[in-house]
Amino acid sequence: MIALPHSHPKSVVILAMGRSRLDLMAEVVAQKGGIPWDEVWAINHAGFVYQHALCFAMDDLRQMARGWPHYGRQMGLATQPVLTSRAYPEFPTSVDYPIREVVAVVGDDVFQNTVGYAIGYALWVGVKELWLYGCDFTYADRHNADQGGQAAAYLIGYARGRFGTSIYIPRSSTLLAAHTIEHGRRPLYGYAEQPASLALPPAPAGARLPHQADLGPDGAQATDSLSEATLGAEKGAV
Repeated sequence: MIALPHSHPKSVVILAMGRSRLDLMAEVVAQKGGIPWDEVWAINHAGFVYQHALCFAMDDLRQMARGWPHYGRQMGLATQPVLTSRAYPEFPTSVDYPIREVVAVVGDDVFQNTVGYAIGYALWVGVKELWLYGCDFTYADRHNADQGGQAAAYLIGYARGRFGTSIYIPRSSTLLAAHTIEHGRRPLYGYAEQPASLALPPAPAGARLPHQADLGPDGAQATDSLSEATLGAEKGAV
């Protein structure tokens, strides 16, 4: 077990294992080495595959190791901090998640899955930009996944409204219907013919990436995808 990290990045990728995680690789290539974020935070299994500064695994690690021995073995070998609900000595880099501090900052207890905990932690440490890759919440017949998506959407709105955090979501993600965006906006429910133009507030300052839906504190904007291969609602796991 180790102490809680003291890092205070301003721009962070939260990386889970939904289908839109593939867009992270495309973005790294598109940026040609000019990575616009400070750290990558992995969610559960993503920590076994991708380089990261922090891993969030909020399920009880000891219980998970009993049911999923390979998962437990990998968590025991982790070299980066693993924020979890309870740290155990057999997981040397595990760290107790600062639940009391985060709830006090967020002012709510809407933490229904690990992505939500990562967003809450980001607000606590003062992150101003969140890039959500693989946080798609599209599953077949999984009510808990739907609850997790609702909680993540709520925390995204809270982050924008109260903390002024900019949110970036890949165009292939089903989170907040980003995958439905065409010509810079989502289709409006109920309209047989979509309104020709809508006066959306301006996007936040700074460059917007061409294949992402970016949600800034002052409004919502998006542009078309660079790659048709990344479009569409895909099923994935967080």
